Amino acid sequence: MKKVAVFLPGIIFLVFCYGFALLHLTTPDKTFSEQENRELAQSPAFSFERLFSGSWTRDFETYLADQFPFRNAFVSVKARSELAMGKTELSGVYVCEDGLLAAVFDKPDPERVRLNARAVAAFAEKVNVPVYFTVIPGITAVWAEKLPQNAPNPDQLALIDEIAALSGKAIYVDTKSALLQKADEPIYYNTDHHWTTLGAYYGYSALVSAMGLEPVHLPEPFLTLPHFYGTSASSARLMPGEGDTVALYIPADGMTLTVGTEEKPLYDLSFAERKDKYSVFLGGNYPLAVLKTGNKGLPKLLLVKDSYANAEIPFLSAHFSEIHIVDPRFYRQSLSEYVSQNEIDQVVFSFYLVNFVTDNNIALIK
Repeated sequence: MKKVAVFLPGIIFLVFCYGFALLHLTTPDKTFSEQENRELAQSPAFSFERLFSGSWTRDFETYLADQFPFRNAFVSVKARSELAMGKTELSGVYVCEDGLLAAVFDKPDPERVRLNARAVAAFAEKVNVPVYFTVIPGITAVWAEKLPQNAPNPDQLALIDEIAALSGKAIYVDTKSALLQKADEPIYYNTDHHWTTLGAYYGYSALVSAMGLEPVHLPEPFLTLPHFYGTSASSARLMPGEGDTVALYIPADGMTLTVGTEEKPLYDLSFAERKDKYSVFLGGNYPLAVLKTGNKGLPKLLLVKDSYANAEIPFLSAHFSEIHIVDPRFYRQSLSEYVSQNEIDQVVFSFYLVNFVTDNNIALIK
């Protein structure tokens, strides 16, 4: 018995190692992590050149980490352990006392900020239609008082003012003031970096008011999607409480969304049963999509945006016959030519601040 006791730790260790190795070999690789909302690494192609350079080894280590058996459970336990030790930041997300998970905002490169702002100003000079421009502050700007004590938090509101001052001929729309006035309402998700549909409504109201239009009245939601755990939950590996609720206010009756040659719904309800419920708006992001609203005789809008504006589009549909939706992260054609060729009447640039000050594609707009 004494001999068995001596070797028992080693036996347990070997069983553990070989058991997990066997599980890894017999379990099919996953391509996507719903919990982390990202693509998972796949087995890298082998070559002696990549082996000797070290790139194959690095890629294989990443692959093993992503495909490790019971990975989600281990990752969640690690996050909970770090919280128990008093950490208030997990993987770039502040964990606040009221269950709020807020993505950390890092001070951006000033030159990138200037390049992107000047690109919008230069575009406004090139086209012969009104160009509106807004930058939307994130959670850590509007709900700064909810962050952990002494958490680093660069001044986003001052940064937005700097961007506004560089907008040139583009008509700057002050969305941040509209959101600050509603800061006591649920205008951001607790587990995701986006604004809620209510927050999008207030942003939309500020935008169309600046365009000389009357905002539509906010109706009761016609559909709500509970148990939403978004990007911040994915990054922090936490799923607090019951999660968030995604609310849909404007029915899509009479509207058609075209992406290339394919017709898609304004609300892709297949995401209602998935973790990434925010993608119910449009079904995600596309280089170019055209929404025909069914409202005859109204102007055509070109909306240049990131995913934040997706929740705004249903509200905007009341004011335009067509909304041409461009994501500059994926669209490479000339937008000024697009305005002319498609008889666009007005243009809106709408971006989440974090994306606007870090994206390398906005400066390429022409």
